[in-house]
Amino acid sequence: MLPFLIALIFLPKPHFFYWPAPFVHRFLLSFAFPLGIFGWFFVHLTMFVAPIFPKYLLTLLAVFLSQSLSWGQETRMVEAPVSYTTYPYSDPSPVPSLVYKPDIYPYFRFEGYSVDPVKKEWNRVSLENDYLRVTVMPEIGGRVWGAVEKSTGKDFIYENEVVKFRNIAMRGPWTSGGIEFNFGIIGHAPSTASPVDYITYENEDGSLTCVVGTMDLPSRTQWRAKINLPKDKAYFETEGIWYNPEPVRQPYYNWMTAAAHVGDDQEFFYPGHIALQHSGALMDWPLQEGRDVSLYANNAFGSSKSQHMAGSFQNHFGGYFHDQGYGFGHFSSYDDMPGKKLWLWALSRSGGIWEDLLTDENGQYMEFQAGRMLNQFSPSPRQPSPLTKAGFAPYTIDRWTDYWFPVKQIGGISAVSRSGVFHIQESEGALSIAINPLQTIQENLQVYINDKPAQILPINGQPMDVITKELTLDAPLQKLELVLGTEKVYSWASEDPMKLSRSFDKAGAEPLSAIEDLYYSARQDYYSRAYPEAQAKYEEILQKEPGHPQANIDYAELLFRFSRYEEAMEQIAQPLATDFFDPQANFVAGSIYRAMDRPIDALEAYGWASRSMEFRSAAYTAMAEIHLAENNLEKASDYANRALDFNVHNIMAFQVLAVKHRLAGEKQHAAEVLEKLWDIDPLNHFIRFEQYLIDPKPAAIEAFHSLINNEFPYQTHLELAATYLKYNRKSEALQVLTQSPPHALVDLWTAFLDENQQDSSLDALLAKAIAFVLPYRRETLAMLKQAREKRDHWKLDYYLALNQLAVNETAQAAALLSGIGEAADDAAFYLNRALLLEQLEGKDPLADLKKAWEMDTSQWRHWQHLARYRAENGQEKEALSLLKEATSRFSGNYVLEMDYIRVLNTLGQYKKAMALLDKINVLPYEGAGEGRALFETVYLNAALEDLQSKRWKSAGTKLEKSLEWPENLGVGKPFNTNETMQDYLLGLVAKAQNQEDLFRSHMQQVVDATENMSPNRPEQLLALFALEKLGESSEASALWEEIQGEGNEETVNFIGSLYGGSNQPITSDSGNRREALLEKIAGVSRSFR
Repeated sequence: MLPFLIALIFLPKPHFFYWPAPFVHRFLLSFAFPLGIFGWFFVHLTMFVAPIFPKYLLTLLAVFLSQSLSWGQETRMVEAPVSYTTYPYSDPSPVPSLVYKPDIYPYFRFEGYSVDPVKKEWNRVSLENDYLRVTVMPEIGGRVWGAVEKSTGKDFIYENEVVKFRNIAMRGPWTSGGIEFNFGIIGHAPSTASPVDYITYENEDGSLTCVVGTMDLPSRTQWRAKINLPKDKAYFETEGIWYNPEPVRQPYYNWMTAAAHVGDDQEFFYPGHIALQHSGALMDWPLQEGRDVSLYANNAFGSSKSQHMAGSFQNHFGGYFHDQGYGFGHFSSYDDMPGKKLWLWALSRSGGIWEDLLTDENGQYMEFQAGRMLNQFSPSPRQPSPLTKAGFAPYTIDRWTDYWFPVKQIGGISAVSRSGVFHIQESEGALSIAINPLQTIQENLQVYINDKPAQILPINGQPMDVITKELTLDAPLQKLELVLGTEKVYSWASEDPMKLSRSFDKAGAEPLSAIEDLYYSARQDYYSRAYPEAQAKYEEILQKEPGHPQANIDYAELLFRFSRYEEAMEQIAQPLATDFFDPQANFVAGSIYRAMDRPIDALEAYGWASRSMEFRSAAYTAMAEIHLAENNLEKASDYANRALDFNVHNIMAFQVLAVKHRLAGEKQHAAEVLEKLWDIDPLNHFIRFEQYLIDPKPAAIEAFHSLINNEFPYQTHLELAATYLKYNRKSEALQVLTQSPPHALVDLWTAFLDENQQDSSLDALLAKAIAFVLPYRRETLAMLKQAREKRDHWKLDYYLALNQLAVNETAQAAALLSGIGEAADDAAFYLNRALLLEQLEGKDPLADLKKAWEMDTSQWRHWQHLARYRAENGQEKEALSLLKEATSRFSGNYVLEMDYIRVLNTLGQYKKAMALLDKINVLPYEGAGEGRALFETVYLNAALEDLQSKRWKSAGTKLEKSLEWPENLGVGKPFNTNETMQDYLLGLVAKAQNQEDLFRSHMQQVVDATENMSPNRPEQLLALFALEKLGESSEASALWEEIQGEGNEETVNFIGSLYGGSNQPITSDSGNRREALLEKIAGVSRSFR
């Protein structure tokens, strides 16, 4: 800059200073304007130099134009704490999830949610270019918090202005908006509301990147999401990276869950003609029961909608607000992300209440989810489907890219590419083409109509411009293609060329044998992390067909997962005796041999597995790790490179190479390998620890610590230590552990790895409280068994029992827990043992529940579980006494208050229960209905008491009240309600008050309401009573015959016992509240004959 200014000031100015034509001057100034004074000087310098050195004019112009375009497109990344109104979560439960959701163990849940907000600072990363602003919250699951299109100021990815946690995810806390990254098994990921690791950087091309991710603890897989904002585009990318570093298959599930606003002018653009349900059932799309449900306003019926659109090879989906003129969308390659899910809260208050629960002022939202599979499959025995759960192969890495974009003033979405969003409409002999460029476009758009070239349209535009072209059609449109430059961006025909022909149901499929059907069911359980259920089914298969090859392989792998290596070896011998060369059987055998410390046998088995492309890279990786553990460095390098030949992103192979080079003193080669690793996964903490081992300086260890920001940093250290232990590098494993935050499991691993620290580490382990010490790894089993040989202490027995439960050794775990007796001095142990042994053995938990409560009355869960036990075992008065005091001690705890109301209801203290129902404030979980069900039950019971005492007016008032849906109970009123009990009882009240017309009206409403109900619904009893009271005995007889013919045995027996049977109501032990109420109603009804 300075030389240019000097030249302008001091060099003589010839008379031809403005030699170029005025239009050139104006052209250059148009580019210079955004650059301010510097642009002005640069242009005038060009004017000055051009006449003197004309041959340099083009070069100078080219340099200026390229720089002006570059400087005019600015990117900005800001990382800073930002204050948000926050409704926090709290109160982690010390009860292991083995009790209530074993498929997420060792995670635990949170049970405290706030009604009142606080101001809280959250670390926020903001990525910004000229067109978009994208925000990321590393401390809230790493989710994209929102994305705004700058010219309109609209958030095309819903950006919640508050952080409002509610009990929705697998561990509880969840908040709406943004893009949530879900990896593992079906549901909102365990990490969705907690801190994850992250890193930010600017790329050479000027794009900005924020990488977020962490480990999924149960599977030990690692997931990442690279959020990238290009410098000059109006879309941003999320690159998914997920790898399985384990030698066993894991469940495979990934959905990128994005949120957007909703509105009555909204239309959903989802290609396809099929709406897959979670069970695999098929519905039409977009017409369902005569409604076009692609229009948001037409979804005002039924419950919340969860549908996965399929049947088209098109790669985009999204929505558009016609009145507001903007929209949102996603695209990817079909093979990357074929899943296209639409989630809508119910448009009734049952969904509307969640708007209030999850935000303050931002309004209701919907979810448009992109998935690696076609649907979020939940198998149902009543719904045959070719869809299945998927598995994640050993030592595998998957990568894919999603693109997220805004839409502006083009009317909808017909096609999408990285070039732009296209909306095509035909109307009255005219063709309209509207385009939002997503990047600079300077291309010709070739239009082909009915297979003939029709027109070439020049398209010149910047990102988010609105470009419209109109064409007149000379003949009816039968086929249309648009080619932008060389890219076909749109294809349409009267017979949809993008429609998939394959079937999405089992129509025409030959039925499987009973054994094969059971095998597929077992595999579904295996890929759902329901390992005990899978084990039972595999054992049943092998009992009936001992030679079943695939069941033997799967069962052997399952036994390996359970650390039952001798049994696993016996099992894998079966398929190998059938097919010596079976690649999967050999891979599983290799893993078992390796765990049994038989490296030669392992190498031989892996060698056969490597003959298959499916297992080649994985087998070579395992062989490289064995050679590294045996200190055969050159062979380790050889096999790691072989693994990379067939999977260039094989992170586990790169790690072997890095360690090999370091051990061989090849620092430069090690650094190069680590750089390649960084390119794939910059959050891999192995990279920075290896850099520290190569050059052990304080700055290196600080760099290692700086990127460990996740919820469980000690787990990061343990997993890295396990990696080094796999390589037989105990020294490095121990060095990792010395850097870990304090934790009992770190003490255990240290004691195992270092004899010199064994006693002090065991002392430290035993001094720590047991809460949130949740061992689950295979490696930890051996360590705990060794520790028990050194020390006789109840905590070691307890930890070993938990680890054994994690690998399904239930009998051994139960024996250990029972054997502790009353040696424990921690109240949490007695609560946990009570719940675990009741589940494992059906053992009466009373003694342990009392012990926990007596030891620590400051923990509300001790009151809750003891009171529930009393209430469920006929000791309601004792339960009432406990809950009365507990609700006083723990004011505002709606869990205890609900239990208190239940017991009051059971004891017939309806007045007190009704008073508490007015005051309670329930923060529900998704799908919860207990609060309103309890409300209805209390008021119906109170009304029945009034009816028995002939207090007709009071009974009627309570029955009318029972029809309400007070939202302080955490439930909003749905479109469809079941009011048959109220109608029937209101009819009885009318009869008692001689209101014959009203009586008959209510009875007819009962009949009409049950007409479309299943014969298995117990409310059919009221239809029988109503028909009898209306004098329609023949109709009642016909209905009873229908129920007997089509109903299940349980329903027929229940209704039969009350309809025309004994004069004394039976007592149901089913626990079904509606059946219990129906029994009471039947008793009251007899007095109205």
